[in-house]
Amino acid sequence: MELEDLKKGWKEMDEHIDRLKDNNEVTQKVMKERVLSVQERLARRFRMMAALCLIFPGVMKITVFDLEGLGLWTKWGFIVFFIVMAIHKGYLWMRLSKLNFMQMTGKEALISTYDLEKFQKMGMLVGFPLAFLVIALFLLDLYCMREMYAYYGAWCGLIVGLFCGFRIRKRIRREFQQLRSALDEELN
Repeated sequence: MELEDLKKGWKEMDEHIDRLKDNNEVTQKVMKERVLSVQERLARRFRMMAALCLIFPGVMKITVFDLEGLGLWTKWGFIVFFIVMAIHKGYLWMRLSKLNFMQMTGKEALISTYDLEKFQKMGMLVGFPLAFLVIALFLLDLYCMREMYAYYGAWCGLIVGLFCGFRIRKRIRREFQQLRSALDEELN
């Protein structure tokens, strides 16, 4: 009787261990997919931002740079701003695309994520003063040219652009947080 009870208990323990292994494998697979999907979303977002920053000076050349009275400082300010931002976003895109979190340890993956997030914040510290300077020069030129409709349109564009920019910034921050939480869960 005891031998049969032991065999039965042993068999139940083996089945329980197999279920735990299966659950653990499924959980790890879901975590890997979650990390990769967040990484792909961030990389796609930075790739799109880099492309837009590279295209925008050409659009500005076609539409705004032909305005008579627009200052040389304003034109060069636009070009420098968008080239700097394209380099920044392109670098983030390349780094995210090259990272392979599945070959890293959890600690290395978290460190690289924090480094990328820190570089993203450094780009904002450079981008905001540059953008402020370019926008101030542009508004000043429009005011001096007595182009009041364009001047008011630029102010409206500034307000809409700020709203969109803060929304995109919030999404990027949320995706970095999702990436960190997924890596934290995998590490634990």
